[in-house]
Amino acid sequence: MNSPKTLLCDGCGQPASPEHLAARLQRLEWATRYRPVHIGVLFLGAASPAAAGDYLYAGAGEDAQAAAVGALNGEGRHLLSATGLLAMAQASGRAAALAEFQHRGYFLTHILECPSKVPGGPGSAEIEGQVPLVLARIRRSLRPKRIALIAHGLDALLARFAASELGVTWVLDGGKAFALDGADPAAATARLREALAGNAGGIR
Repeated sequence: MNSPKTLLCDGCGQPASPEHLAARLQRLEWATRYRPVHIGVLFLGAASPAAAGDYLYAGAGEDAQAAAVGALNGEGRHLLSATGLLAMAQASGRAAALAEFQHRGYFLTHILECPSKVPGGPGSAEIEGQVPLVLARIRRSLRPKRIALIAHGLDALLARFAASELGVTWVLDGGKAFALDGADPAAATARLREALAGNAGGIR
């Protein structure tokens, strides 16, 4: 049981040290800078990447700052590729690509807005504890038209999402999440690109 002095992070529900909270606020500041007024597609992952270079918004705002956290890899790179913006990021810098990402009505968030403390990725119990808060945030604040699930760990939550009555279209990969964090992220990225370009189907 947590002591009275233990703080819980609002982004992940985990016991939070000052360093953890500072990192959470930094990620929030980066993401908020590129949040669209009207979200057309919300990309929903399981947990924020542990490596700064994998987080789409890391160093957002200035390319010099983005360079300081390393080259964009992992989830962030896959998302820019799926949205056709990777070439822009490489030619004009990450800030230009993120501005266009925002202009198109795209936004990224995670069930756990902090990296998981579980080796190998977040467990189902860790994720499920945050789902009610995330669904409330989507319903009251984000209000997207479509939600694309981008982590294989969210497959177990499909029925819960379908019953959430958010009034959105769920963009899926053959009835599952697009596993950008799976064994073949390149193939999942290509299928996500096709889904964004066409008429994405809902949960079936």
